[in-house]
Amino acid sequence: MKVYKFGAIDIGSNALRLLFTNVIENRGKVSFKKSSLIRMPIRLGAEVFSTGIIPQRKIDKLLHALLAFKHLLYLQDVVSYKIYATSAMRDAKNSKDIVRTMREFADMNVEIIDGEQEAKIIYKNQINTLSDDGNYLFIDVGGGSTEFTLFSKQKAVLSKSFNIGTVRIIQDMYDKQTPYDMERWIGNLCKEYTDINVIGSGGNINKIAKMYVPGKQVLSFKKLSGAIEKISAYSVKERIEILGLNPDRADVIIPAAELYAKVMQWVDAKKIIVPGFGLADGTIRQLYKEYKAAL
Repeated sequence: MKVYKFGAIDIGSNALRLLFTNVIENRGKVSFKKSSLIRMPIRLGAEVFSTGIIPQRKIDKLLHALLAFKHLLYLQDVVSYKIYATSAMRDAKNSKDIVRTMREFADMNVEIIDGEQEAKIIYKNQINTLSDDGNYLFIDVGGGSTEFTLFSKQKAVLSKSFNIGTVRIIQDMYDKQTPYDMERWIGNLCKEYTDINVIGSGGNINKIAKMYVPGKQVLSFKKLSGAIEKISAYSVKERIEILGLNPDRADVIIPAAELYAKVMQWVDAKKIIVPGFGLADGTIRQLYKEYKAAL
């Protein structure tokens, strides 16, 4: 038996995540066992969507977080690791300077990826659980953007990003035409592709699934609608105190849930697949494949 440990860092608009996973090879079988997940709610997107830049105080927090992560990566003796950044860093005018700072002061390379790349990393590492000839609309509602990628017969055939996300919504920093553009785009999609299944990715949909369909990877529209109604009945403060949500989750979970629900209505989907599998998980599998290919 052989055991390898890999690390993946996801720099999102709402939080940074560091995932450690043990990859176990035993008698010809490979299994992935999450070791630990560390989440830092820095919310880089808060200022990006209003000013276009990440302010220095957030850059300092990001630098300290990555330095801390670097020490943990060293202590965990990882075989390799990778850092991906998404919407907030993608939109920030000073993102190139930040990436250079990370490289110079922390000796860590950050790669900024678009929504299609993110979807492919996640989806390609989950295709063994999905039908070979099905149509799957992958949707990730982030803090700054909502990403769609349509996979048909195991291939990504269409991708689209809309500048609407949970942090933008609670700050009222999005174009009010965007939801209509999104609905129109999905309507045209449904004319060309039939029987579209919906896959939901992101911390908010994962949390709702854990709360209302624990242990399952499928959330019905009825269950999602019920969750929205139940959670909306509580104030943000009560969601933290009574429901046990983290402060940075409590204010964004409803805007995210409502976006997923709208997409399901537009596609006429009765359920949404929630694999609980995010960018960091996909990155771990990507790293393992690259490591084995290099041997």
